[in-house]
Amino acid sequence: MTLADILPSLRSSLPPHLDEQHWPSTMRRRGLDELLVGGVPLTRLAADYGTPLHVLDETDVRRNCAEYGAAFGPGGTAYSAKAGLTPAIARWIAPSGLGCYVVSAEQLATALTAGIPPEKLTLAGAAKSVAALEAAFACGAAVVAGSVGEAVALGVRPVAMPRNWSAGLRKPIMSPRC
Repeated sequence: MTLADILPSLRSSLPPHLDEQHWPSTMRRRGLDELLVGGVPLTRLAADYGTPLHVLDETDVRRNCAEYGAAFGPGGTAYSAKAGLTPAIARWIAPSGLGCYVVSAEQLATALTAGIPPEKLTLAGAAKSVAALEAAFACGAAVVAGSVGEAVALGVRPVAMPRNWSAGLRKPIMSPRC
């Protein structure tokens, strides 16, 4: 029993209780003051890497990828590398068959090295570098033009684009004027 249970009027001044349904599926308590994710104490991770620290649970990432793939079918969804794409995360995603949206030549290389096929990769984002565009063209990844100007620049490229190359134009949704 907590003090907030004894004096319910205190509850409004306390931070909300962290509901366990939002914790990683492998999160476990050890005693009253230790949390483990994937069998690793979070205090050890904090000591090794410092804080703040972003921790992902491989079990949850792989399960979520499988669930999205099953729900939307082949080609129906993609992981956004903006959420963070490390070599390990890319290796977790690759077997799921999900696509991957990348924003740089480095993320494209990470995804390819992990085994995500080029036809499942899309280079998106604003102000793409020439290196990123060339890497996408070289491997056959799709490219999403972030503006009409970028689409025009892509259309007048001096080098030949691959026959199977695809592109899209991202159109921002504008709110109606009142």
